[in-house]
Amino acid sequence: MKLLYSLKDNQFPDNGYNHTRSIVRAIVYNDKKEIALNYLLSDDKFGHRDYLETPGGGVEKGETLITALKRELREELGAEVDNIEEIGRVEDYYNLIYRKNNNHYYLCHLTSLHEKHLTEKEKVWIQEVKWLDIDEAIRLMDNTKRTNISTLVINRELPILKIAREKLKGK
Repeated sequence: MKLLYSLKDNQFPDNGYNHTRSIVRAIVYNDKKEIALNYLLSDDKFGHRDYLETPGGGVEKGETLITALKRELREELGAEVDNIEEIGRVEDYYNLIYRKNNNHYYLCHLTSLHEKHLTEKEKVWIQEVKWLDIDEAIRLMDNTKRTNISTLVINRELPILKIAREKLKGK
Protein backbone atom coordinates (compact mmCIF):
# COMPACT_ATOMS: atom_id res chain seq x y z
CA MET A 1 0.00 0.00 0.00
CA LYS A 2 1.27 3.46 -0.91
CA LEU A 3 2.73 5.55 1.93
CA LEU A 4 0.85 8.85 1.99
CA TYR A 5 2.76 10.54 4.82
CA SER A 6 4.78 9.96 7.97
CA LEU A 7 4.13 11.81 11.22
CA LYS A 8 6.41 12.26 14.19
CA ASP A 9 5.00 12.41 17.71
CA ASN A 10 5.47 16.04 18.77
CA GLN A 11 3.46 15.65 21.99
CA PHE A 12 5.64 13.36 24.10
CA PRO A 13 9.43 13.05 24.54
CA ASP A 14 11.07 11.03 21.76
CA ASN A 15 12.59 7.96 23.38
CA GLY A 16 12.60 6.00 20.13
CA TYR A 17 10.46 2.98 19.42
CA ASN A 18 10.96 -0.71 20.08
CA HIS A 19 8.02 -2.22 18.21
CA THR A 20 5.78 -1.64 15.22
CA ARG A 21 2.04 -2.24 15.07
CA SER A 22 0.18 -2.88 11.84
CA ILE A 23 -3.25 -1.23 11.99
CA VAL A 24 -6.26 -1.17 9.67
CA ARG A 25 -8.69 1.76 9.63
CA ALA A 26 -11.70 2.58 7.50
CA ILE A 27 -13.89 5.32 6.24
CA VAL A 28 -17.17 3.39 6.20
CA TYR A 29 -19.99 5.08 4.32
CA ASN A 30 -23.67 4.20 4.16
CA ASP A 31 -26.17 4.66 1.31
CA LYS A 32 -26.75 8.28 2.44
CA LYS A 33 -22.95 8.84 2.15
CA GLU A 34 -22.66 9.38 5.90
CA ILE A 35 -19.45 8.06 7.43
CA ALA A 36 -18.98 6.25 10.73
CA LEU A 37 -16.68 7.73 13.36
CA ASN A 38 -16.14 6.51 16.89
CA TYR A 39 -16.56 9.14 19.59
CA LEU A 40 -13.92 8.53 22.26
CA LEU A 41 -14.16 9.99 25.76
CA SER A 42 -11.89 8.74 28.55
CA ASP A 43 -8.67 9.38 30.42
CA ASP A 44 -5.50 7.28 30.45
CA LYS A 45 -1.72 7.69 30.35
CA PHE A 46 -2.04 9.62 27.06
CA GLY A 47 -4.25 12.18 28.81
CA HIS A 48 -7.84 13.20 28.19
CA ARG A 49 -9.56 11.69 25.15
CA ASP A 50 -12.49 13.63 23.70
CA TYR A 51 -12.46 13.29 19.94
CA LEU A 52 -13.66 11.42 16.86
CA GLU A 53 -11.61 8.64 15.30
CA THR A 54 -12.03 6.25 12.39
CA PRO A 55 -12.93 2.69 13.32
CA GLY A 56 -10.18 0.10 13.19
CA GLY A 57 -7.40 -1.53 15.13
CA GLY A 58 -4.49 -3.88 15.18
CA VAL A 59 -3.84 -6.70 12.75
CA GLU A 60 -3.56 -9.98 14.65
CA LYS A 61 -1.05 -12.72 13.90
CA GLY A 62 -2.06 -14.74 10.85
CA GLU A 63 -4.53 -12.14 9.55
CA THR A 64 -4.37 -10.38 6.22
CA LEU A 65 -5.08 -6.65 6.18
CA ILE A 66 -8.54 -7.25 4.69
CA THR A 67 -9.40 -10.01 7.16
CA ALA A 68 -8.36 -7.74 10.03
CA LEU A 69 -10.32 -4.82 8.57
CA LYS A 70 -13.52 -6.86 8.33
CA ARG A 71 -13.05 -8.18 11.89
CA GLU A 72 -12.40 -4.72 13.33
CA LEU A 73 -15.43 -3.23 11.58
CA ARG A 74 -17.65 -6.06 12.86
CA GLU A 75 -16.30 -5.56 16.40
CA GLU A 76 -16.43 -1.74 16.62
CA LEU A 77 -19.40 -0.92 14.39
CA GLY A 78 -21.19 -4.24 13.95
CA ALA A 79 -20.67 -3.54 10.24
CA GLU A 80 -20.47 -5.75 7.21
CA VAL A 81 -18.91 -3.96 4.23
CA ASP A 82 -18.25 -4.29 0.52
CA ASN A 83 -16.55 -2.22 -2.19
CA ILE A 84 -13.32 -2.09 -0.16
CA GLU A 85 -10.91 0.39 -1.75
CA GLU A 86 -7.39 1.28 -0.59
CA ILE A 87 -6.80 4.88 0.41
CA GLY A 88 -3.19 4.57 1.56
CA ARG A 89 -0.85 4.08 4.48
CA VAL A 90 0.16 6.54 7.20
CA GLU A 91 3.12 6.00 9.50
CA ASP A 92 2.95 7.63 12.89
CA TYR A 93 4.61 7.23 16.25
CA TYR A 94 3.42 7.03 19.85
CA ASN A 95 6.53 7.97 21.82
CA LEU A 96 4.85 7.35 25.17
CA ILE A 97 4.58 3.61 24.41
CA TYR A 98 7.70 3.34 22.18
CA ARG A 99 5.61 2.36 19.16
CA LYS A 100 5.63 2.97 15.42
CA ASN A 101 2.21 2.53 13.76
CA ASN A 102 1.58 1.50 10.17
CA ASN A 103 -2.02 2.64 9.60
CA HIS A 104 -3.61 1.11 6.48
CA TYR A 105 -6.67 3.13 5.43
CA TYR A 106 -9.58 1.88 3.35
CA LEU A 107 -12.84 3.26 2.01
CA CYS A 108 -15.76 0.78 2.36
CA HIS A 109 -19.48 0.71 1.75
CA LEU A 110 -21.75 -0.43 4.59
CA THR A 111 -24.00 -3.35 3.63
CA SER A 112 -25.51 -4.16 7.06
CA LEU A 113 -25.27 -3.42 10.77
CA HIS A 114 -25.36 -6.00 13.57
CA GLU A 115 -24.40 -6.18 17.23
CA LYS A 116 -21.00 -4.72 18.15
CA HIS A 117 -18.37 -6.79 20.00
CA LEU A 118 -16.12 -4.28 21.78
CA THR A 119 -13.11 -5.23 23.86
CA GLU A 120 -13.13 -4.15 27.52
CA LYS A 121 -10.80 -1.25 26.68
CA GLU A 122 -13.01 -0.17 23.77
CA LYS A 123 -16.07 -0.25 26.04
CA VAL A 124 -14.35 2.36 28.21
CA TRP A 125 -13.04 4.50 25.35
CA ILE A 126 -15.80 4.41 22.71
CA GLN A 127 -18.91 6.25 23.83
CA GLU A 128 -20.85 5.95 20.59
CA VAL A 129 -20.65 5.61 16.83
CA LYS A 130 -21.61 8.79 15.00
CA TRP A 131 -22.83 8.71 11.39
CA LEU A 132 -21.98 12.08 9.88
CA ASP A 133 -21.88 13.84 6.56
CA ILE A 134 -18.20 13.89 5.63
CA ASP A 135 -18.05 17.70 5.51
CA GLU A 136 -19.50 17.82 9.04
CA ALA A 137 -17.03 15.14 10.17
CA ILE A 138 -14.12 17.18 8.79
CA ARG A 139 -15.43 20.35 10.44
CA LEU A 140 -15.90 18.63 13.82
CA MET A 141 -12.48 17.01 13.71
CA ASP A 142 -10.80 20.24 12.65
CA ASN A 143 -12.48 22.11 15.53
CA THR A 144 -11.68 19.52 18.21
CA LYS A 145 -9.75 20.85 21.17
CA ARG A 146 -6.13 19.77 20.74
CA THR A 147 -4.72 17.76 23.64
CA ASN A 148 -1.73 15.41 23.57
CA ILE A 149 -3.50 12.38 22.13
CA SER A 150 -6.15 14.22 20.13
CA THR A 151 -3.41 16.18 18.35
CA LEU A 152 -1.74 12.93 17.27
CA VAL A 153 -5.04 11.43 16.09
CA ILE A 154 -6.24 14.56 14.25
CA ASN A 155 -2.88 14.98 12.49
CA ARG A 156 -3.25 11.41 11.21
CA GLU A 157 -6.97 11.36 10.42
CA LEU A 158 -7.92 14.78 9.08
CA PRO A 159 -5.95 14.46 5.81
CA ILE A 160 -7.47 10.98 5.30
CA LEU A 161 -11.00 12.37 5.69
CA LYS A 162 -10.21 15.00 3.05
CA ILE A 163 -8.95 12.31 0.65
CA ALA A 164 -12.05 10.21 1.35
CA ARG A 165 -14.31 13.22 0.66
CA GLU A 166 -12.88 13.43 -2.85
CA LYS A 167 -13.30 9.68 -3.41
CA LEU A 168 -16.91 9.79 -2.16
CA LYS A 169 -17.84 12.46 -4.71
CA GLY A 170 -17.68 9.78 -7.40
CA LYS A 171 -19.84 7.26 -5.52
